[in-house]
Amino acid sequence: MSRSLEFIAALQNDHMMWTAYNLLIQNKWVRPGGTVAHHIGTNGSVGEFIAMMRGKGETCLSIQCYGDDGPPFEQSEKWEHVSMLGELFSQLGWVSDPNQERQVLIRFDGPLGTRG
Repeated sequence: MSRSLEFIAALQNDHMMWTAYNLLIQNKWVRPGGTVAHHIGTNGSVGEFIAMMRGKGETCLSIQCYGDDGPPFEQSEKWEHVSMLGELFSQLGWVSDPNQERQVLIRFDGPLGTRG
């Protein structure tokens, strides 16, 4: 993933970054034909990896806290990003565990403190 210019470019979009973060921490990923499912890493290590890939001087906490501070998602936007990233991950040799329903728990109501 770290060598994929397409993945690095996708991470520059904040919503795409947050979707990638959630896909990587909430789902198991396997190599096609493989028998062992793997989580890509801990929340902190995935956050640090994404921060490094974005190259914007962020830390793992910047990435992890985006869900509390970032703008809300539209449902259609979330699933568009999930689909794009799923295809990209597959091109990079990773697919979500076929025995696990793909989970993407992303809130839709905007930053904390702005809820009705």
